[in-house]
Amino acid sequence: MKTIYTLILLMFIVSFGNAQDYYSDFEDDTLQNWTDFDGTTNGMSVQGEPNFRYLQKVCDGTITSEGSLTIVNTVDYNGDYNCDDPQGINCFGNFEILTRNLNTFDLNLRLGFVGANGALLVTEIPKVIPANTDWVYESFYPDASELVQISGSGTIEEAMSDVQELRIFHNPTITWVGAYDTGNLEIDYIWLLQLLETNEFQLETTTLYPNPAKDLLNISLPQPTDSEITIYNLLGQQVSIKTASTKNVAIAVSELKSGVYLLRIQAEGQVLTKKFVKN
Repeated sequence: MKTIYTLILLMFIVSFGNAQDYYSDFEDDTLQNWTDFDGTTNGMSVQGEPNFRYLQKVCDGTITSEGSLTIVNTVDYNGDYNCDDPQGINCFGNFEILTRNLNTFDLNLRLGFVGANGALLVTEIPKVIPANTDWVYESFYPDASELVQISGSGTIEEAMSDVQELRIFHNPTITWVGAYDTGNLEIDYIWLLQLLETNEFQLETTTLYPNPAKDLLNISLPQPTDSEITIYNLLGQQVSIKTASTKNVAIAVSELKSGVYLLRIQAEGQVLTKKFVKN
């Protein structure tokens, strides 16, 4: 079985002073505070091999928590997601999720939040994982423009100022509960970056093009800066590394095999991981 332990360590053991990681990796063989939507853990377990453990929820399709493709955490991802504190405190960045879909149907993954005053919010556009897809990375950014408010008073910004629950679920329809299907939800890790200070250099605005890439992958940083750019395959193996000091960086990818890769950029005390496809 593939191993991504090295990659997980690189992503999470970060010594930068301006960021703190919130993550679930299931390497301790526990569910790490993830439950069904009713607080039970029916059908949920940790599977895999040492250094490659993942959460699995087996759903029976009944109109119960055990039948819903939903997992919930009310402990580890709570806080203010608005990024409007003058000091940048409690400013949450993007979610990275490593998941697979061995079901015979596509997964439409959404994030859901219980916010201030009990407001319910979900991501408007799901991340679609086609049927019979091996491990892939998906990224969510919980900005107000990406969310729909299902219920509750006040604005989305007000609701996201005090998040009390995070849920990950499958449903092609904008709703609050995961679909009741017979199938599995499998997630290896969930990572949320929290910025701890204001910095004019916003690495998350970095763009990649073209994507998919054939010969050259172009990287446009927010401004000229010293950076280290590393490419990993989905086995967690480093396949390329480059240092640069310019705003625009071109990396040759013609010798890479076709497939999905992860690009890790380290600059200005920040780290960003993006996915790209090599044709």
